[in-house]
Amino acid sequence: MQLRRAIIALMMTAILLPVSTAAQRHFYIAPDDHTDYLWTADEATYRQAFLTSIDYYLNKMDATQQNPPDSQMRWNCDGSLWMWEYERNRTPQQFERFLSRIRDGHMSVALNPLVLVQGGSGAEAVLRGIIRAR
Repeated sequence: MQLRRAIIALMMTAILLPVSTAAQRHFYIAPDDHTDYLWTADEATYRQAFLTSIDYYLNKMDATQQNPPDSQMRWNCDGSLWMWEYERNRTPQQFERFLSRIRDGHMSVALNPLVLVQGGSGAEAVLRGIIRAR
């Protein structure tokens, strides 16, 4: 209990310290939307979630493209399965839009098929996952 209180106090101190203009801090807020594939639903439900999420974030990227760069929407698909499903379930034009957002840096896709628990996976499993994703 004391350790937890000490950690919280340390975190609060770091957040509340005065910041000089020469060394300005940046805080980024990002959703944790990783894929626990087949944990709570079937493949069709996850497929639809991937497609809906990608379409949503592509639309947000379009809506914010005139904003300053640090205020433009960005999104990371946490595995190549997202892209694989998108390519097979959307039109070639929609997939090209997706690829153009990867090229311009607003969309990114992890090379592994799905999120791996790196601490529970051997190096070979991680490398094989990346190689198969290509």
